[in-house]
Amino acid sequence: MTGTKRKVASDISAFLGNQLLQEGLRLRFGTVEDALARIRSPIPDTTPASLLLDIRDHTLRDGLTVRSYIPLLHRPSGLLINVHGGGWVAGSIERDNARCCALSERIGCLTISVGYRLAPEAPFPAPVNDCVDAIAWAVEQSRAFRIPTEHVAILGASAGANLAVAGLMRIAAEKQCPMPARQILLYPMCDARPDYPSYRENARGYFLSADDVAWYWDRYADKESRHDPHASILRAKNFSMMPPGLLVSSEFDPLRDEGEALGQRFRDDGVAVKCVRYLGAIHGFLSLTPESRLSELLLNQIVSELLNAFAIQSMPAIETVTS
Repeated sequence: MTGTKRKVASDISAFLGNQLLQEGLRLRFGTVEDALARIRSPIPDTTPASLLLDIRDHTLRDGLTVRSYIPLLHRPSGLLINVHGGGWVAGSIERDNARCCALSERIGCLTISVGYRLAPEAPFPAPVNDCVDAIAWAVEQSRAFRIPTEHVAILGASAGANLAVAGLMRIAAEKQCPMPARQILLYPMCDARPDYPSYRENARGYFLSADDVAWYWDRYADKESRHDPHASILRAKNFSMMPPGLLVSSEFDPLRDEGEALGQRFRDDGVAVKCVRYLGAIHGFLSLTPESRLSELLLNQIVSELLNAFAIQSMPAIETVTS
């Protein structure tokens, strides 16, 4: 409405609390070691044991572990490759466990969650290399389950979306394995240049701050590496090889405009990507499921997209989402 200032969705504000929403993680305050300890602190996994899934961890090589979620009652409908977020320095397959369980159970798909190495111990391009290897391994597993190539999708959130795109660009160029047929990118980190309007509009007061984004980049890639299109993915010259899919942005997110610019680049290069901005949402809001209504709506939209991708009867697609 004209003249009315929009606000973060009330259930998101209530769950995070005003101090955390306004101040965020304050990563630049204190030492790097202190910041890493805070954002890497383990959280208890309260996901109930699944009776529908066989869940296993696989070590592909030193520093690279993946977790598989295999349906027990039927042959998988498709393959979903999950790449977690966390600014390249945090996040894990454990933190994404509940979401991977939910998606596997609701869709009936095989899910492979990628536990790539983290910066600053393993900076760019190590996480990209890990994702390339994990994607190739996952696609090979899909053959054992007789999953057709057109039923393979990849889901990445934040830095995980960055790595998913970078990994797919490498696979397309090097032809290591067939390309996944669908991509779902959630509020992606796309460009080390902080010169988008959303960096100024949402610099602070919405959990992820512009300072925090800069801190993540400083841990991940040096000044020279940031020009590489596999780090700043928006600087790639051509995206025509990328699969169709869904790109989600959040209204109150410093990364909003670069993510939407990526979606426009996809469309300019002929890639059928549906772009949806969630009004009232902040960066990373899917992780607030089930506390936030918007998080539940996004989870439902992801399920819908994957059901469609795997040629299964689905719920109606969500086109417009507001708080």
